[in-house]
Amino acid sequence: MSASPTDPAPRRRLGFDAIAGRCLFVVLAAALLFEVTVRVIDWRAGRTSDFWLPRGSKLALVAPHPFLGSALQPGYDRAGDFQIHVNSLGMRGAEMSAAKPANTYRLLATGGSTTFCTGARSDAAAWPAQLGALLSQLAPAGKQYEVGNCGVSGWTTVENLIDLELRRVELEPDAWLFYGAANDARPVQSRGFKPDYTHVRRAWVEDEPRGLDRFLLGRSHAYAWLSRGLDPEVQQGALASKLFVENYKDLHMPSDRGVFQPGVQAYLRNVEHMLVVCKARGIAPLLCSFATCKSKLKPSDERVLETVAAMNTGLAALAGRHDVPFLDVAARVSDRDEWYDDWMHHNDEGCLALARAIAKAISERRLCGLGG
Repeated sequence: MSASPTDPAPRRRLGFDAIAGRCLFVVLAAALLFEVTVRVIDWRAGRTSDFWLPRGSKLALVAPHPFLGSALQPGYDRAGDFQIHVNSLGMRGAEMSAAKPANTYRLLATGGSTTFCTGARSDAAAWPAQLGALLSQLAPAGKQYEVGNCGVSGWTTVENLIDLELRRVELEPDAWLFYGAANDARPVQSRGFKPDYTHVRRAWVEDEPRGLDRFLLGRSHAYAWLSRGLDPEVQQGALASKLFVENYKDLHMPSDRGVFQPGVQAYLRNVEHMLVVCKARGIAPLLCSFATCKSKLKPSDERVLETVAAMNTGLAALAGRHDVPFLDVAARVSDRDEWYDDWMHHNDEGCLALARAIAKAISERRLCGLGG
């Protein structure tokens, strides 16, 4: 019996090659769509392939140092929205001669990223530079002030102390101003505490991506998302990946569950040793309380607020025992949302507010040659 003209034609089965081709097309289309999507997200966030790819040490802001672990790289320059220059003495800001000029009061400010001022859009906006300008306005006739920014991202009191002893006393500063706590609070609130912080810190490690991995990181944002994620601290170019042990985040003990007091004492020991060095060299030390903004603390941030508060209390007591000035600037600039980028880093307005608070405290107490 012949088929009716109205009967449907028999459906041809797709061969394996055709099915595989269609599947491959769908996969490639999905991958392309994902790549385009994440590139748009990264473009809006200002994130380029440099986020995942480490820069060579000769191009980096921070480079390895044999005794400090890491230090700012003299001559580093970055233009753009966040301008940075590192002078020949390894400080952020304008050039400063090693020999102190005549009739000049030289103050060196030390600390971590909150002294370096990662949130400041220019060297001049960082609070040490702002402080120098404010003190110069108050200077007696015939005297000038210069403030050097010795802050380095990631530095604790360990690096601050070594930097003072090995590099900064040679610059004959008249005063040494310390502002720092958060970078010490991290090791303090970590399990397995050791007083030299080696339970969370290590010597500089260079871990460069190679071969196909590096090629894809530089060309595919989708690959970078899937293989590296978006946490800035775990990227191979991040300072934390070079200086911290691999599992350091897993060691964290939130400070709202208890402050590890032996760690706070180790922090105060380091600060006390800075005071000893300063007094031996005829340098006037100034201790500042550390300002924070609790409302800016994110759930993903390590909780160290209570540790910082304990450190501030300890600094005040330490200053009293050694009869050195304690400037409670935290009482003047803490918890002002508009001045902070996060729970501890100041923006331009916050840097100015902090500089004004320090200058006001110095002026009111007639320190650093003002009114003396």
